[in-house]
Amino acid sequence: STATTIPLSTTTTTTTQQVQHRRQLLRIYDPRSIVHKAFFQQGSVVAVINTPKCGTDTLANAFVNSFQCGTNYRNIGQVLQFDCPEQVKVLRTHDFEEGIERLIDAKSLHPDRKCMIVTAIRNPQMWLASLYMQTGEGYSLCNEDGITREDFVQKYKDWIVHSSKNIHHAITSIRPPLLNEFGAQSLADEFIKMNTNKGYSILNHPSEASSPAATNNPFTNCQLLFLRMEDSDRWPQILANFIPEHSVQHSPARTDRCPAIASHYHAIKTYKLTEDEKSLLIGDSADAAEYFQVYSM
Repeated sequence: STATTIPLSTTTTTTTQQVQHRRQLLRIYDPRSIVHKAFFQQGSVVAVINTPKCGTDTLANAFVNSFQCGTNYRNIGQVLQFDCPEQVKVLRTHDFEEGIERLIDAKSLHPDRKCMIVTAIRNPQMWLASLYMQTGEGYSLCNEDGITREDFVQKYKDWIVHSSKNIHHAITSIRPPLLNEFGAQSLADEFIKMNTNKGYSILNHPSEASSPAATNNPFTNCQLLFLRMEDSDRWPQILANFIPEHSVQHSPARTDRCPAIASHYHAIKTYKLTEDEKSLLIGDSADAAEYFQVYSM
């Protein structure tokens, strides 16, 4: 797939100020600063803290396989923790708060060692359709060949309205606080970096490890790897910068798992939200509003 072209603003023209801002971003973003394979050492921690239906299993499994963690894992609340050789730990969760708690615990043995937080973003149209098929009524309709496309789309629209609070929570509870913690200025800025670097950006945590404020900050010595689902075909090349001998195995396509409603699924993937539906999902969140804006929705 090709990377989505992201507008620098919601207007149709690009101002001189915007061009200068873009150039400044590209000057300060040096891909050579990316961590290399030697980044990981004894006691390192990787935490995949991710929005549901944004490649969580694919990303977590790539690290689990690379570190040869095998089946040595524990479910701790909403976090799946793999205890790997060389005291490396891999965490996987959709819960921000519990992810932080486990990160603090995982780093306690080697607080001076580097850690990596991994998260991803996905086009809202594709994400909502996938979320519906996983958590909404769509899951039970997977092999239902008696429902018409029109009825299926109507059920999807009803789900968006009735589940709008939960969907809003999923949009705002993980990615925005992570980006804010690592000093990201905006999604638009991160997308410029992603476009430049073919599918990812990486942010260093702004705290200095030696400062008093860093003592109790769970993200000290961490970097945030921010990925885009639209560039998932490049994840093997991107992750090769961080982990050796990895394998990226994507989940089967929804149309393969639900062949009876393949055309129905295509219909909801291409469904354009009404302004009222979008308003319900955005609420009063500037982060949610920007999420739709960077995908030109």
